[in-house]
Amino acid sequence: GETYDAESKLKKISLASLRAPRAGNERTGKPDEPFSAECKERLRAMTIGKSVKVNVNYEREIPMGPNATEKRQFGTISTKQKADIGEV
Repeated sequence: GETYDAESKLKKISLASLRAPRAGNERTGKPDEPFSAECKERLRAMTIGKSVKVNVNYEREIPMGPNATEKRQFGTISTKQKADIGEV
């Protein structure tokens, strides 16, 4: 696989088929759902500093405003200990 050893090489991938509390949105005033911070920290702890494998499953256009969209990739992440970190 490809090594992402610099900030400029990073790519944004959303986890596919993940069921977790959503983080809030400051722009819209939407608050965090209960336990969203704990879920984010658990995911971070499972992956930070480890080699991971990312499989992109699909792409989707996400509305970003009245006249704007963003193409976002959705996939799964695996580590040596866990085949899909999105599964509990």
